[in-house]
Amino acid sequence: DLDCSHIFDVAFCNSALQWFSDPDRAIAAIFYSLKKPGKLGLACTATPNWSSLFGRIISKVTENKEIKPTFSHWKNPWFHLPTENDYRLFFEKHGFVTVFIDIEHEQTDYSVEEAFNIYLSGAANGYTGKKYYDIEIDDDYIATFNNGVKEEIKRQSKEGRIMVDFNRLYYIGKKEEQ
Repeated sequence: DLDCSHIFDVAFCNSALQWFSDPDRAIAAIFYSLKKPGKLGLACTATPNWSSLFGRIISKVTENKEIKPTFSHWKNPWFHLPTENDYRLFFEKHGFVTVFIDIEHEQTDYSVEEAFNIYLSGAANGYTGKKYYDIEIDDDYIATFNNGVKEEIKRQSKEGRIMVDFNRLYYIGKKEEQ
């Protein structure tokens, strides 16, 4: 067993916090691993926005009669907090002093294929990962779901382009010398 207590000056966590099954334990371990003074830099998707592109698309896809009954057994796998202040309090309860925190609404114009690949690179696992359902799902369901997402991206695009938007948390915290 490797002892990682107080050995790092900086910890950086990019696009992972939302996937931690036990975020309290993970952030406590990061804090413990840092020297005094040490810093945590973190960026991840935050505060889900169901009016965002993927929120609108998933809402539409999950209304499909082939998907809806099975999707009703889906359990949200992501760790998100409702507000910037909730995130600040979360990190501070683990000992961090907040240096910087911001939730930015980011938008980027992509081709349909690029937008679908962004979905496949992360969100698809959350919506079609077998462990996020309390019933057995098969490869046909996953293919139908993902094909529905691709078709809905195409439908909502204009001239083959679509704006992908989401909220992103940026956080810098420090472990102070005391």
